[in-house]
Amino acid sequence: MSRSPWRRGLRLAGHLAGAAVALVLTTAASPPPPPAQQAAPAFRPPAGTMLLSRTLRRPLADGKAVVTTRRYEVCFVADGAGFRIDGKLVDVAVEVPPALEALAEIERRRPDAGMFPIRLDAQGMILPQDDPRDPEAMGKAVDEAKRQLGRSELNGLDMLEAQAFVERFRTRPAMSPWPRDLFRPAEPETHLERNIPLPDGTQGMIRVDTEAAVLAPVGLLGSFRRTVTTELDGVRRISIETWTLAPVK
Repeated sequence: MSRSPWRRGLRLAGHLAGAAVALVLTTAASPPPPPAQQAAPAFRPPAGTMLLSRTLRRPLADGKAVVTTRRYEVCFVADGAGFRIDGKLVDVAVEVPPALEALAEIERRRPDAGMFPIRLDAQGMILPQDDPRDPEAMGKAVDEAKRQLGRSELNGLDMLEAQAFVERFRTRPAMSPWPRDLFRPAEPETHLERNIPLPDGTQGMIRVDTEAAVLAPVGLLGSFRRTVTTELDGVRRISIETWTLAPVK
């Protein structure tokens, strides 16, 4: 008996999603291009408290999405040859389909322990850090979400895609790291596209686009948007991350 086309599609989509994560990891880990003529001026962050916001939109079937926004009050502190960002979580908003409410609740409760401090070098580039998520709590949330899916009214491909989406929370490696130049964007726009060979001999496409706006005078983050587009068998999926930084009002 031949494999279900739904399961085949999900297997290939999972492979493509893993490749997308790898591409984002590569992009985020790469240093910004060197200045054309002279070294950039020293990074001089603001002295007051700032509001840092990150919104992540991840697609599901039929246009549905999981949208999470986390807001932090942060301050920049000189630390050795570089800087340290201290911060605290002040607000969480999560939008999900009803069947994924268990994941939404664990995301709302997650305190981001280990998120701060974020360390920067002298030029304002993020230094490497570990994934702060609690794997045990995430595993429990995944199990509960799958139980809720089993009681839902989703059918066919919608159910399979939802299950695969939930399972990726357990099996993916580290979360996509923040861009190294997030707090001092190196370029107003970047574009990176690759074709990814798939197990059945076909190819998928992955494209990563970034757009940044900065605050004068030292190019401090104003807004940063990273869009990851994947295509498989004519089906396009787009995940979007957006960061903003502004003074606390």
